[in-house]
Amino acid sequence: MNKFFKWLAFLCLFLIMASLIIMWHLSPILNPFPIPNGPYAVGITTQEYTDAQRLDIHPNTPFARRTFVVDYYYPTRAVEKATQYPYRPAFIAALKNEHAHDCFVSKFLWNRFLSGITSYAGSDVSIDVGNYPIILFVPGIGSDAMYSVYLEELASQGYIIAVLNPTHDIKNTIFTNGTVIGLDKNFTQAIAQADRTKIYNYRAQAHHEWLADLNFMVEKIKEHNKDPYSMFYQKIDIDRLGVLGHSHGGAVAIDFCKSNPACKAGINMDGWTKTANTTQGFNKPFLFLLTPDLGIADIDVLLKNLGAYGHKTIIANAGHGAFSDLILLKQPLRYALKVNKGNSQAVAHEIQKDIKHFFDVHI
Repeated sequence: MNKFFKWLAFLCLFLIMASLIIMWHLSPILNPFPIPNGPYAVGITTQEYTDAQRLDIHPNTPFARRTFVVDYYYPTRAVEKATQYPYRPAFIAALKNEHAHDCFVSKFLWNRFLSGITSYAGSDVSIDVGNYPIILFVPGIGSDAMYSVYLEELASQGYIIAVLNPTHDIKNTIFTNGTVIGLDKNFTQAIAQADRTKIYNYRAQAHHEWLADLNFMVEKIKEHNKDPYSMFYQKIDIDRLGVLGHSHGGAVAIDFCKSNPACKAGINMDGWTKTANTTQGFNKPFLFLLTPDLGIADIDVLLKNLGAYGHKTIIANAGHGAFSDLILLKQPLRYALKVNKGNSQAVAHEIQKDIKHFFDVHI
């Protein structure tokens, strides 16, 4: 009889543990987004741009000329600040399909993992009265391009953020007609083969494409600001323009801020590429937000050459993914992916605070 009760107790313990694991997995994979701290609620809208002066150089592209999407986060008082909205529904739908295909996990499970995620950006709500500084945001190459935890916070503090979605160079670019374009096949093949030569060659090509995208965005933003039919008419202070980038996007941010006169200041979040970046200084305020383990000597040389314009902050306990929405991943996945080793809310708040303070001072 004792043996029977031991087995029964073991079975009960097993079922309890299995139920807890299933409950974790069948709930949203991200922890809830924090309510933005600024005085404004947040709106989001999408624009599509085509640069008629540039060919689309990627294979199997539906576009003859370079065409890409820009998401705009902006301050609003048209809705309550704490109102929650489904988190980027079209993007999440594409992400479910991608993960169901790539991870060999059923779409049913991904529907559960990625269901019920909400944030605080209301789609196409009216922008508040004002004249706001604008920040161009550049994501990591090959990434999911998930950064709302930082972009919504910045918008709530009175900034407009124009987010580049570089077609073919991130996992999913979502166009307004529903078209979804994924990563360039040559790039995915190079990643699968761990072919560093091809990867670096592709990144060098993307670096120049993204710089051209950002320069084109600046001109389109100026047009919006002068267009009486644009929601951004006379809402943008073009003289207060900055750039913020993560990973490869941070590397691009360096060269954009260096080369484009419109850029007044920039932030690089844990990015560098030896195929494009140099250690040559320039006379604009520039901040590096870095993980403790990045350890690229050229960054310190550049900071030295920037002199008083250069700034560096090490984010304790942060991994590379901590500068994205991955900071909201539940444990143990967040730890397994080395997103951060400490309190995720504290790490996210530190990054938010550093971004805001730098741009408040220099923009």
